[in-house]
Amino acid sequence: MSTFRDLFGDDPAVTGDAPGRANLIGEHTDYSGGYVLPVTIPQRTRVELRRRGEDVARVHSVQLGKTESYRVGAESPRHDWLDYLQGLTALARPLALGGFDARVDSTVPPGSGLSSSAALEVATLRALRKAFGWELDDLQLALLAQRAEVEFVGAPVGVMDPMASSLGSEGAALFIDTRSFQTVRVPLPPGLAIAVVHSGIAHGHAGGEYRVRRRECEEATRALAAVLAGREDEASRLTLGDWCWARGVELAVEHNLPFKLHTGHHAGTGQMPIDWVRAGNLCPLLARYPEARFVLMHTSYPYSDELVSIAKHYPNVCVDLCWAWSIDPYSSADFVRRFLHTVPSNKLFAFGGDTFWPTAAVAYSIQARRGLQRALEAEIAEGDLTEPEAITIARRLMHDNQYACFDIEGTRAAIRTQLQPAGVA
Repeated sequence: MSTFRDLFGDDPAVTGDAPGRANLIGEHTDYSGGYVLPVTIPQRTRVELRRRGEDVARVHSVQLGKTESYRVGAESPRHDWLDYLQGLTALARPLALGGFDARVDSTVPPGSGLSSSAALEVATLRALRKAFGWELDDLQLALLAQRAEVEFVGAPVGVMDPMASSLGSEGAALFIDTRSFQTVRVPLPPGLAIAVVHSGIAHGHAGGEYRVRRRECEEATRALAAVLAGREDEASRLTLGDWCWARGVELAVEHNLPFKLHTGHHAGTGQMPIDWVRAGNLCPLLARYPEARFVLMHTSYPYSDELVSIAKHYPNVCVDLCWAWSIDPYSSADFVRRFLHTVPSNKLFAFGGDTFWPTAAVAYSIQARRGLQRALEAEIAEGDLTEPEAITIARRLMHDNQYACFDIEGTRAAIRTQLQPAGVA
């Protein structure tokens, strides 16, 4: 590993360092003027720096193993890691500033959601503050770091990350009111350990889902302001309420999953507005997302005829009796018969145990088999089905339809592909 002297022929004059952060409370609220509670982590970024005579910045990254340069005062986005430093010097003017050599070494993993960019920016600003004699406090450094990332790098970040990196301290969380920038250190209980688990998904502020989440939060803020001011319109209502359904459906489509919805009778007592449980209330959602696969559960009891009509009309709807057999086994058997005479049989699930307990799932499956047997025996007795046809339908309703709807084989193949080592056929 090359030292500062190896790289630049002299020792560093100043150093600056700053930690990464994890967030305890307040996701996507810092750019909405809300409260956040981040905590610093042991991993840090260290910047060694020395002024030089000409207006050129030479920066070496230990982790990347490369040295890059740019002219201070003529910064231009390159869309790589050097932009974070270019943004700082571009927005630091009219502060005293000139060329410098810098060596950057970091243990904050990039792209992991632990604010590696904020740690780099704050550490660099601390070194520049010492080298050029800036009279900026830690809050002003944090706000300058945020401006650089927003205005130069193009990442729509809030103030939490640089404030946590600049103002946070070991052994305490940092409560931040992002509207007033007031902070309160909150001591962590002795012996408390905070574990951070990497999801394996790369995180980036300048693009991807972060930018989408910020736009959505801004839309929700405007909608809430309209509602509180008595100016609610359809767009505001959709943003604050139905948006949650819509986003869930979009994610289901993205990940090739069916979207399951409870319809009909509620569990418990004393809390069921009867007209709300109708499956027909979902028709606008079903029509809005024809590419989605919807599974409507529990037969919309007591509005079962309505659900049969919906399943017949909407190609993207299947029906899962789930624990409708426990609500009313006789109505459920009748529902199966009416469904089979009205809707293709590949759109019905006779069982989909909606329960936390394996024993309850077994009990529901026994109910489903008995109820389905009664329904199919009645169809055979009336001459509408032969016994082999009834057996085929029973297998579809208890097994095959669910496998097809959830694309079990396709999912298994996708998982095997993801787990297969690169380059192995």
